[in-house]
Amino acid sequence: MLSFNSYESEPLSLSKGIEQGCPLSGILFQFYNTDLVDVCKTANGEEAVTFIDDTLLLARVKMLNKSNDKVKDMMVRHGRGLDWLATHQCKFMVNKFGIMELTRRRELNPSGSPRTRPIPHWPIFLQGVKVLVVSMHKFLGMLLDQEMCLKEQLNYTLRRGTHGSCSTTGLPSHQREWQLSI
Repeated sequence: MLSFNSYESEPLSLSKGIEQGCPLSGILFQFYNTDLVDVCKTANGEEAVTFIDDTLLLARVKMLNKSNDKVKDMMVRHGRGLDWLATHQCKFMVNKFGIMELTRRRELNPSGSPRTRPIPHWPIFLQGVKVLVVSMHKFLGMLLDQEMCLKEQLNYTLRRGTHGSCSTTGLPSHQREWQLSI
């Protein structure tokens, strides 16, 4: 069915999809995912970033204890993420989800070493599945960490670049390690 500007066509029957690797797949997925991105209320601090089948939901809140409620609401509220599944004949792999609160705020560590630790975060439950708290997540090739530092992303990029350059030049493994330490 095509739906735009209060117009809805009759349901269309498709006998075949597009081939794997088709150059149109990225563009067509953007049309397919549009309703998922539109479930966010940007004026309410909600955002979504999507590319093909990777989606990142963002919720801006003033108090961290409200962030899980807001993210869960983005999924379960009428007309939201879980409703999108039903209308698009799709399944979320909830066991692959992760929840991360982006903040640099820390608290004193009761064990004393190190002196501070990231503020603890709590999981949410969607469709009866526990969505685990993660401190780092890879989204579209970029490593995101809860304290918004780029240290892990820089190390990852350096490792990948060093591996790529050593494999093309044919350096032996002991020289790769030396080269990485520079």
